[in-house]
Amino acid sequence: MQAKLFEKKVKGELFIRLLKINISDNKSKYSLGTNFEIVSPSLDNYSYTLFTVYSRVETDYPIGIECNYLTDKSSTDDVLTLDYECNNEE
Repeated sequence: MQAKLFEKKVKGELFIRLLKINISDNKSKYSLGTNFEIVSPSLDNYSYTLFTVYSRVETDYPIGIECNYLTDKSSTDDVLTLDYECNNEE
């Protein structure tokens, strides 16, 4: 729903792509990640992952949020660095 609102606001110049990632790391408490990417068709479909939401399929909470726009997250060490963790609806 928010993705469609964003696309309408930017008049189709950009769009949102949701990319689901299964997490098979037994050390993580999350089993699913969803990347929220902004894509520019006019720039040869260049994309930028704005943030990633981590969750468990079988429960609503907790969820973890990693915001790529807050700091330089260009590290490739595959370490999950959450900016926010939500344990309930509030």
